[in-house]
Amino acid sequence: MEKGYYHPSRGYWQTTSAPSERIKFNYPDGTVEVPVKPGEDFALIDGAWVAASPALHVLQARKTAAINNRLNARLADGYRYAADQHVALDQSSRADMSAMAATALAVTSGSANWPDSYKTGWITVENSRIQLETPDDGLALAAAVGDHYAALRQHARDLKDAVLAAGDETALEAIDTEAGWPGGDAL
Repeated sequence: MEKGYYHPSRGYWQTTSAPSERIKFNYPDGTVEVPVKPGEDFALIDGAWVAASPALHVLQARKTAAINNRLNARLADGYRYAADQHVALDQSSRADMSAMAATALAVTSGSANWPDSYKTGWITVENSRIQLETPDDGLALAAAVGDHYAALRQHARDLKDAVLAAGDETALEAIDTEAGWPGGDAL
């Protein structure tokens, strides 16, 4: 059975079982047994746990985690190229897109030919194809996808900077982590 203990200078700690008298003998003078702490956001007041507002840094960490979750969800949505076509934004897909763009640049400089594999089309999340007849088509797609990815990352960074700059709970609560996200549409 877990046990809770408190000492004025050492704070709260919890054991995973009832400690022996020999172990408790080594606890600092002034240590008292208290109820097990029910959660992170509780303070010990007069021997009882009372719900308390978490410290600002804890609230900032939670808000930053919410921003990261929102960013990851937006990245998972992909870049909407057409009503029923999305380009994946995961790391591997972005690397493939970069390789295609590098090939397109080599073609436009005259040092390579535009491969049939790219002319056939970029494969979307839905397993359909976006036709890339020319290197310019490939560059346009890569630029749009890259811009959308960067806009998502920058918006998340702006929100996190605002969270870190918030000087109190009121300022932190005023930051809307759902607003302002780039749409990601080519339409």
